[in-house]
Amino acid sequence: MKKIDWNRKYTTIAVYVILTACAIGLILGMLWNFSLVSAAIGTLISVLSPFIIGFVLAYLLLPIVNFFEKICFEKIKPMKTKRKLNRVLSVVISYLLLIAFLVLFAYVVVPELYSSLLEILSNLDNYAESVTAWMQNMFDSNPALIKIVDEAAVYMTDISETIIEAVLPYLGGVATGVVVGVKNIVVGLIVAFYMLLRHEMFTAQIKKITYAIFSSKTAERMVEVTNLTNKAFSGYVSGQLIDSVMIAIITYLVMLIFGWPYPMLIAVIIGVTNILPFFGPFIGGIPSFIIILLINPWQAISFGIFIIILQQIDGNIIAPRILSKSVGMSAIWVVFAIIVGGGLFGFIGMVLGVPMFSVIYTLFKEFISKRLEKKNLSSNTNDYKKV
Repeated sequence: MKKIDWNRKYTTIAVYVILTACAIGLILGMLWNFSLVSAAIGTLISVLSPFIIGFVLAYLLLPIVNFFEKICFEKIKPMKTKRKLNRVLSVVISYLLLIAFLVLFAYVVVPELYSSLLEILSNLDNYAESVTAWMQNMFDSNPALIKIVDEAAVYMTDISETIIEAVLPYLGGVATGVVVGVKNIVVGLIVAFYMLLRHEMFTAQIKKITYAIFSSKTAERMVEVTNLTNKAFSGYVSGQLIDSVMIAIITYLVMLIFGWPYPMLIAVIIGVTNILPFFGPFIGGIPSFIIILLINPWQAISFGIFIIILQQIDGNIIAPRILSKSVGMSAIWVVFAIIVGGGLFGFIGMVLGVPMFSVIYTLFKEFISKRLEKKNLSSNTNDYKKV
């Protein structure tokens, strides 16, 4: 029997064609059955939630663990040689700090948030009437505007009643979700503990698998991209969290000094939305302004001026010093990343879209620079302004 003469070139082409056809078929099948695929992904994420939470917690706590292990304990001579003990103590201290923060938040912040929200919901009608009276005093000379204000007050009252009626049926589901969430967080804490204890081993195992599956050149590039991604995410996320906490504390203290209403609630709103760059100040400032406006319009105007000043200071002084060059993109690309990330993945996409796009931006920038160098052309953008 004559042996088949396989041409290596055409065999390789055939394999690539088959793999491409399979990939296209798989993508088309997923698009055709998008609802089933999204449901399956949702189920998978739900099952893996404890591990996802554990990974996120470990990622956020790792800088604290490294601080205690490599900076604090390294300066203590008897502890230098006890690597395992250093690691365990560092992880335990990091967990104690996390638990202390959660307990402080639960006992100080949550009750005040609950009472503030309850007071706002129970006094919506009174707030609407006070705003109406204020507006009437301002526009007594214009009957048409008074009529509009009266209609707006009635509309606000109807909306408040509709919101309460719509929210009540879902309270049971919210309670169930809270129970499941607590369970996932507890399991996630356990997973994060073990990941922090052996994080070098987990990283080494992933690298080992990468080098086993791909060529050395491809594996090295993948490791390089992973390190770049880690640098972008860790710098951005930790920096944004620190910046947001500082802004929330400043807001709370200023509101206490001036006697503005609901300082804790509004400080939390401003702090949480400040995680989102560029649009965060507007997203948090507008509802906060409306809440104060319902109680005292003059205080709302003062608050609006304060928020504008605070965000200018934050955007030009505080945030740049904390974030440094972790993002490395112009404002237009930051806006682009937020809009696209938010459109695809909601609020999480808006927050994480910036560091994700920062990685893509950096890799594409490197690719363009290398292509220009091969052509003996300048990679400096300023050199192309007059071309």
